[in-house]
Amino acid sequence: MPRTSATPPVDETTPMEFLRALYGMFRQMSLAPGSRSLQKIKTTPQEGRALGWLNQHGPSLMSEFADFMDIPLSTATSVINRLVQKKQVVRQRSEEDRRIVRVHLTPAGQRLSQRMLDVHLEASKLLMEKLSRDEQQTLINLLRKAGYKPPAKDVC
Repeated sequence: MPRTSATPPVDETTPMEFLRALYGMFRQMSLAPGSRSLQKIKTTPQEGRALGWLNQHGPSLMSEFADFMDIPLSTATSVINRLVQKKQVVRQRSEEDRRIVRVHLTPAGQRLSQRMLDVHLEASKLLMEKLSRDEQQTLINLLRKAGYKPPAKDVC
């Protein structure tokens, strides 16, 4: 978000404090039960986000997938190639127009995506339990204000 005249300037130490707080939060999430088991899967964060989106949205055009991921189509193709190789995703070409490609999860991809979501939700719950209801909502609102604007049906 661009700075306006109503937005106070950021002092020298605040960005480092913010970064340390984020690192601490992510560290706590990585120590949550189940998180270690996900580290053995060898799925990149980008692949995990892709699996989550496909799990929620179902079969998607490559262009829709690239738009959601906010990456060029060539990069989206690379992500999908890796997931196809891991047997998490399959491609399906349109019978009418072979240029149109839909991607969808395999049953193994659905299971992995759900497992990842369950672990992430549990880790988030453990962190949020340290906050009051008002603090939880304030944190969510501040993160949204700082730049995270979820699409209507985004879980990732």
